Amino acid sequence: SAAGGKAYRELAQIVRERGWLEKAQGRVLAELALHLALHLGGIALFLAVDNLAVRAAALLLSTYGGLGLATNTHTSSHNATCRSLALNRALTYFGYTFLFGTSAHYWWNKHCVVHHPAPNVMEVDDDADLMPFFAVNERDIEQSRGFARFFYRIQWLFVPFVLALNTFFTQYQGWRFLLPILADPRRRRSGHWLDLGVLAAHVAVWIVVPMFFYPPLHVLGFYALRNGLMGYAMFAGFAPAHFPDEAV
Repeated sequence: SAAGGKAYRELAQIVRERGWLEKAQGRVLAELALHLALHLGGIALFLAVDNLAVRAAALLLSTYGGLGLATNTHTSSHNATCRSLALNRALTYFGYTFLFGTSAHYWWNKHCVVHHPAPNVMEVDDDADLMPFFAVNERDIEQSRGFARFFYRIQWLFVPFVLALNTFFTQYQGWRFLLPILADPRRRRSGHWLDLGVLAAHVAVWIVVPMFFYPPLHVLGFYALRNGLMGYAMFAGFAPAHFPDEAV
């Protein structure tokens, strides 16, 4: 607020002059195509070979591509890929809802409406607040009592396993957000029905259709493996920017 916000206005001017507000549509879409090729190519290689070492490398390649898809879709969810609002929204449905089964409307609310106005503010932003399941800082531990306090002291034993559920939990939260809206005529819009339709397409393409070609347990096992690896990749990529310095 010093000098009536002069420093902020000067910073905004620098951002404009350097072209950082311009949408790099060609580059972002090219990166999307590259990451999609890595993700799907890794899956195809995994299915095509029996060698365990090659399969492991294929999974790493696919997961890396998946992380690229997640970050690329993040750009679209902020309407920053191109000037077309419809294309930005379509890319969000594709990247988050169709590829990874996460409700687009849940993401827009969680990330764009809640997170960015109060980034990493504890008890407001769920991206940084893991209570009551895990303590993030010493204050959480000191304010806890009984078994909860004991658990928080040994939570590091469980974190490596829980991270594998990252994607599944995001999917669950999406359904939990979307279904009550669909059940309420005053809140639901055509976009919510579209969200549900793309979620159904995700289930059909990634789970139902493959069962016509592979044993159901193999399909479910691969789906869980893919989601689990994406959970670790998402944590590695996003946690450093979403937890406070004092995170334990």
